[in-house]
Amino acid sequence: SELLAKQKRGETLSPNTIALTFDEPDEETYTKAIPLLVQNKIPFTLFISPGLAEQSEWETLKNLRKSDFVTIGLSTFTYGHLGGWSEENITEDLNRAKAIYREKLEQEPDYFAYPLGEYSAQFVSAVQKAGFHAAFGQNSGVMTQATDVMKIPRFTMTDDFGDLDRFRTTSNAMPFPVKDLTPDTSYMMTMPDIGFTIDNRISDNDIKKTKCFSSGTIQPETVFLGTGRIELRFPEAPITDRLRINCTITVAGELPDDDPRYRWLGFLLYFPVKTEAVDFSPEQP
Repeated sequence: SELLAKQKRGETLSPNTIALTFDEPDEETYTKAIPLLVQNKIPFTLFISPGLAEQSEWETLKNLRKSDFVTIGLSTFTYGHLGGWSEENITEDLNRAKAIYREKLEQEPDYFAYPLGEYSAQFVSAVQKAGFHAAFGQNSGVMTQATDVMKIPRFTMTDDFGDLDRFRTTSNAMPFPVKDLTPDTSYMMTMPDIGFTIDNRISDNDIKKTKCFSSGTIQPETVFLGTGRIELRFPEAPITDRLRINCTITVAGELPDDDPRYRWLGFLLYFPVKTEAVDFSPEQP
């Protein structure tokens, strides 16, 4: 909440500022990570799906909420790929989740995490109308003053991508300021046009350093169109239902021995039906 308040006021944060969040914390999170964080007075946020939480977890959360360093946020009651739901159905699910949250914790949830980090336009609309102060995805990136607080990016730390080197790299990541971003949601029926315009505060020389890569075996071509506009073009359709695309610009450290830092922009795309290939054909008028 403190970081979001500073963002709203337009205040500059320390270059080393990070926020720790946990989606659907497991037993190891409760028994190992959380005690260390509380002991060392390190703030963090937990996002809970009431449809998955057992009574014993709610008892633990009741105790944790008393700490000044713990924020308890909310996810949907139904946890899964919900981007295809109508806004009405999403709203019903959110109301069900909020009712249980209020009953168990006797407080109002202010912060929301999209399940699996995926959201559609109607999902964002429902979350905003539900009164949440901010909502978080799972596309990689750094929050800035221009970030839509209903679509805040986060770097995920998993068993496969959660070692200390990755933590150091992502903790030192820098903003990648863009506009005219497409797509700006993650739920896709066909492979979208992917592009963005880099802010003119970034030099042409740095723009040319932009490198983009995907989580799949098929990598995109990075096409520079001038005036800071970049588009990503895949030579063939990625064979996957969930695709991550990351773009970075390397920034040299301040001192010769410093490790480089990276401006980082991420996309997370979900295709609801896994097929042999994603449809690349243009939409018909």
